[in-house]
Amino acid sequence: MLIGLNKNNERVFAQHAKPHEIYKCPDCLSELILKKGKHTVAHFAHRANSYCLRNSYKKESLIHLASKHHIYSQLNDKVMIDMEYYLSEIDQIPDIIINKNIVVEFQYSPISLDLLMDRTEGFKALNMRVIWIGKEIDYHNGVFRLSYFEAALINHIERTLITYNPHNKTLIRYEGIQPLDKYTFIGNRNKIEWEDLLKGHPVHHVPNLYLTDSAYHHYLSKCRQRRNVLEPTLSLLYNARLIHKDRLQIIGIIVPEQIYFLTHCITWQTYLYYEMEKKTFTFENFFKFMKFRTFYDCHFSKKEILAKALNSYISIIHQKSISRAKMTV
Repeated sequence: MLIGLNKNNERVFAQHAKPHEIYKCPDCLSELILKKGKHTVAHFAHRANSYCLRNSYKKESLIHLASKHHIYSQLNDKVMIDMEYYLSEIDQIPDIIINKNIVVEFQYSPISLDLLMDRTEGFKALNMRVIWIGKEIDYHNGVFRLSYFEAALINHIERTLITYNPHNKTLIRYEGIQPLDKYTFIGNRNKIEWEDLLKGHPVHHVPNLYLTDSAYHHYLSKCRQRRNVLEPTLSLLYNARLIHKDRLQIIGIIVPEQIYFLTHCITWQTYLYYEMEKKTFTFENFFKFMKFRTFYDCHFSKKEILAKALNSYISIIHQKSISRAKMTV
C-alpha cells in the first residue's frame, strides 16, 4: 500500500514518509512498516500477524505498486485523484479513483473471471467507469496473442485493450481489436498518456475481414493435429461433404461481432451451411452451439449479439461486400 496515516491522521504518500515516524493503516489503524530504499518502490506494509481488508484483499507486487505510483504522480496536480480509497458501500479498494467517477485497476496476474466481473459490477453500481490495465504484450505487424484472461480485459464496446510497462513507463492502447481465432487478434498499437484515460474512444467503423486461403488451411491443419475424430470443425466439414473440396468462399468471414465468440468463424459458418442445406436450422440450436467470450463488462445480450452476427454474415453474402484484410492473417 502507498498511503498511510501520520500521527495527525493525515494521509501521507509513502514516498514522502519519514523513516522514524509512526504511520497507521487508514482502515484498521494498526501500525505500518515503511519500506523505502534505492531499488524499492516506497510503500507501507502490515505486520505479518495483522488482519486487515487491505492486507488480505490482494498481495501487490512491486511492479503493481510502481504502476500506481506512476499514475498518481502524473495526474496528482491535474485531476482529483485518490489512491487506495476504501469504498465501504461495496467493500472494495480500487487502485486509483479519478474525479470520483473513474476507477483504474492494474491487473498483471490472472484472477478468476467471476471476481473480475464482480469487482467491475461493484464499481459500476456506484456509477463509476472502470478501466482495467493489463501487462505488456508482444505485438508484431499488427498481430498479437492474448490469454483467455488477458482477452477478458478488452473493452468490447470500444474495442480497446490498455497495457502498461512500469519499467519504461509506456502506456499502450490497442485499438480496433478483432480476433482471428481464440487467442490471436489484430489491432492498432498506440502509445498514450495518462490523461487519455479520461476520454472515451468511440468506434466509428469495424470492417469485415476475409481469411486468406493460407490462414484457412492453417486452421484446418491445427484441427487435424488434435487427432480427435469428434473435432467439431472437421466433423462439420465432413458431414457437409466439404472436407475434400475446395474452400467455399462464404466460409472464413470475420464479421464485427466475432470479437464476442470463442467459436472460430470457419466452424460456425460451416455449421450454418450444413444446417441450411439440411433445412434444419433454428436460431435456438445455433445459440446453443456457439461459445462466447467473457469480458470484465458482462453487460451485453448474447442472443442479440448472435442475431447481429447472423445478419452481418447474411448481408455480406448477399452484397458480396467483403473487405479483404490489408495483411496476411
